Amino acid sequence: MTRRTALIAVLVSGVVFAATYLTFSSGPNLDAIAIVTEPAVRIPLDGLRASRPASIVFTVPRTQMWQDFQDEWGEPPYIVFAYSGRNTRTIQPLSGLGLDIRVTEGGQPLTVTPGRSMPYLYSLLRNDAPFLTLTFAANPGTEVRVDITAADPALLPDGELRVEPLWRNGDLKDVLVGSMLAEDRRTKLLLSSLTAVIAGALVIGSRRRGRRSTQEKS
Repeated sequence: MTRRTALIAVLVSGVVFAATYLTFSSGPNLDAIAIVTEPAVRIPLDGLRASRPASIVFTVPRTQMWQDFQDEWGEPPYIVFAYSGRNTRTIQPLSGLGLDIRVTEGGQPLTVTPGRSMPYLYSLLRNDAPFLTLTFAANPGTEVRVDITAADPALLPDGELRVEPLWRNGDLKDVLVGSMLAEDRRTKLLLSSLTAVIAGALVIGSRRRGRRSTQEKS
């Protein structure tokens, strides 16, 4: 193999790596998904037992990443839900907790809709409740306030109340599995391409040493 051939091999390996990496980098990665699905509100239920209203204010994101996910998955509503447990997070139907939950956007009340939507990776023990969760729509870049009052603190179990974006109506399993597989492919492609580049560099170094040795002998 000539030096020129070896150089071409290294360049081709780099181009192949760049092309394959970009190909398998398309679509959301796990880090980006974790950012856009981050809860906007987290309140321990035992903090509501004193019958004092809890008020939380947050701003709906309007970043480029958020916009990219909206373009791909559609604009998400926000879901309000309560759960208990750590290892197996179990939804506690809001209809049975005696919570008065009001949501405003820029000082104007938002429509809060009772329903049976559930966030991803939560389980449900009973399905006979009138409703499980609440949802509402809010505009990107606006300030949202959530006011929560417990009518009867004795009804509240140990756990947490959350407000978070409900992307794809909570159906994220296929997306997460696909992202994990893509990450695995990207890692393998990176290792393979780096190996090819290093091998090409070693070939060039070997050729140079061989020529230097030949010149010294002559």
